[in-house]
Amino acid sequence: MSARSTEVAVVGGGITGLSTAYALRRRGVEFVCFEAAAPGSGQSAGRTRVFRHGHDDERLVRLAVRARAEWERLEDELGTRLLGREGVLICGPNVAERAAAFEAADVPARLVGRNELASVLRVFEPPEDEALVDELGGSIDVRAVIEGLAAAPGDGLVAARVFDVRERGQGVELRTSEGIWSAGRAVLCPGAEVHELTAGLGIEIPLTVELHTRASFPVREPGAPLACLQDRSGLHGETVYAAPMPDGREYAIGLGGELEPPVDEALVRLTRYVERGMPGLDPVPASVRLCRTSVLPWGADAFAVWDTGRVAVLAGANLFKFGPLLGELLADGADELRTLAPAAGRAGT
Repeated sequence: MSARSTEVAVVGGGITGLSTAYALRRRGVEFVCFEAAAPGSGQSAGRTRVFRHGHDDERLVRLAVRARAEWERLEDELGTRLLGREGVLICGPNVAERAAAFEAADVPARLVGRNELASVLRVFEPPEDEALVDELGGSIDVRAVIEGLAAAPGDGLVAARVFDVRERGQGVELRTSEGIWSAGRAVLCPGAEVHELTAGLGIEIPLTVELHTRASFPVREPGAPLACLQDRSGLHGETVYAAPMPDGREYAIGLGGELEPPVDEALVRLTRYVERGMPGLDPVPASVRLCRTSVLPWGADAFAVWDTGRVAVLAGANLFKFGPLLGELLADGADELRTLAPAAGRAGT
């Protein structure tokens, strides 16, 4: 059958797919990036994400250092601020271990006492006497990122749904709503739709898809210091992550942990957390955002790449903070990602 062709086909217009397309453009490689909906409207939707260096695996701490450098390069090239510099406040039982991991990776951080916490996150009631500040962490302006990356590919960003991907001879065939395409290789970043696109490749990815709930709460006194937050202490009743909205007038909070509760239960638990631990926020949510999230069985930060030789498939959770770096690595091929992925779980082949 007649088909249009390209050197590299990228499937998915979220943060990793757009970052891969952007990296291919940097290299002068011919590509097409397919996205059925508005770019960034799937798992990359929302207004804010947390950029953090804090991970249980020290290899992911070092990966975050590399990702930070890519974010700064992207800021320079797009000419706009993408990352906040307000820091991430880390509470929980292992802050000393996190501090040691940060020091080993040359990540600027400091331990702070209860009296100093107000200068970092004034809306918060600290659950413990000591916490750790990841000084180069901060909030990501999601809309600025997606708009900047989506504008860069030009005609290379194609509004189309991909129904099927298969290896054919020395290349890859993609059947889409905009016809049949052939490519020398393909990079799949389909998020929660990964199972639909890997059926014809003989790949089994143990990805669980859940509906995730995040709520934003009004800040009672806008202008107060608003660092991002990882509260793993459980002393306010929940494990949460949180970040300020770009305008600083709302604070977005999501539940951490392995299992995502139903939406109604999640909203009740988030509201109770704010009532207990966030006296500087109005406990009535200003907005609620739902999105599908994809989780591998090896942990909340797990990711992996499955590579058939001509098709690389990226799957996992909490990838936004690594987006520009993952795009660089996927643009060059999956070799390094196959060695990095075991830091969060296992690599597929």
